[in-house]
Amino acid sequence: MRRRNDSGRHTTALVACGLLLLAVVAAPRAGAQAAETVAGPANLLQVINDALLASPQLQSARAEYAAAKQLLPETRARLYPQLSLFGTADWVRDSVEGDYYGLVNFDRSDTYPRFAYGATLRQSLYSGPLRSALDQSEQRVARAKAEAERKQEALLLNVADAYFALLAVKDRERIAGIKLRTLRQQAEQVAGRAAAGLALDAELKTAQAGAELASAEQLSAQTQVEAAFALLESLTGKAYRELLPLAANASLKRPQPDEMSVWTERAAQQNLGVAVRVLELEIAKLEAERLRRGRWPQLDLVGSVYEIDNGGGISGERDESDQRIGLAATLPLYTGGRLSAEIERGVQQVKRAEADLASARAQAEREAKVAWLNLSAGTQRLLALQKAVSAARAAEEANRAGFEVGTRTNAEVLDAIEQLAEAETNLSGARYKFIIDSLHLKSAAGALLNADLAQVNRLLRAEPAAATP
Repeated sequence: MRRRNDSGRHTTALVACGLLLLAVVAAPRAGAQAAETVAGPANLLQVINDALLASPQLQSARAEYAAAKQLLPETRARLYPQLSLFGTADWVRDSVEGDYYGLVNFDRSDTYPRFAYGATLRQSLYSGPLRSALDQSEQRVARAKAEAERKQEALLLNVADAYFALLAVKDRERIAGIKLRTLRQQAEQVAGRAAAGLALDAELKTAQAGAELASAEQLSAQTQVEAAFALLESLTGKAYRELLPLAANASLKRPQPDEMSVWTERAAQQNLGVAVRVLELEIAKLEAERLRRGRWPQLDLVGSVYEIDNGGGISGERDESDQRIGLAATLPLYTGGRLSAEIERGVQQVKRAEADLASARAQAEREAKVAWLNLSAGTQRLLALQKAVSAARAAEEANRAGFEVGTRTNAEVLDAIEQLAEAETNLSGARYKFIIDSLHLKSAAGALLNADLAQVNRLLRAEPAAATP
């Protein structure tokens, strides 16, 4: 008899523990408002839309993008004329003792009010740092938009992963239930034979033990289903009673073109994470340029007009007015090393951004390569598992028929039932993994579109998912 491999059971237990931990973390606190319950089966697009509305991380990214868009008018405004009013009101005391404009032994004091008001005008005619800041603002807006798109795509993948993980554990629960019923039937049959003296007591205990283990597996699968629902609820803020399953005859096709080099090249150029790093590098270059231009001369048009009303004073009560317009040029000569330090900081920021971009491209290429290899292996695995399920089903039927006529043992029947359940579970998981790998490949290449999610959604049907495609 074949020795059963317990690694699958251990993996199942680890997944169950992980899902339970996520469920505990995501569970609402006592007294918190209960999540809205969605009646009827929900499809993938409905769950994704709920997540898009509920995600605080996505809302934060969108708010950051909206705030970044204000950088353009804010920076551009500094290139326009700056006009301001001013006014002062003072209570002044003047006192002079001694010589005063040729008067010897002058001694006079006065206390009086003084009022001043006017306007100032400044227009930048040439400022290198301001021009760089304007270009930098445009790139910051583009970067915030790309970051929001990246977070949205990450959310879509998380929801899709959670959706199909839930379908996988529901299939595991269903298959475990079928296995339990089959093993109980076998145990009843062995019990009848044992009562008639045609089977040993050890055979009866073996059959009963198999049924008890199958019952424990079903309970474990039920727990995993509840944990998976809790995880989905934490992503969407809604409680779902049921999800549309994958159609039994769903046609799973590999993304085209079927060449790994094409996908890795796309990932290096179009991946959203790479796009964010490209923009960060451009921002760093513009910042370094802005800091270098801090050494350049700046030229402003400056004008002012003001009135002064002196209510008294040593020189007597008077009104003064002044109007002027002219040019103001500035050129830093010595800043204590500040400009040199700022320029060096800009250079290092560019180097860091270049390294981050290289790392992002390598990661995107690696993710695309892994997803493509998983799809390639998944295609062959699906074909092999389909054949394995057919063979396991035929073997189970043959062993159960042989047991009834006495040509097969109880152990052989139990082993055949176990093999069929394992093959069906593996096939179910492989189908969901194929879909997830397809989405991750397109995401890594920056080619994941709403149409791709809609296409996957069309594979879902309001019917029980079968064990074979």
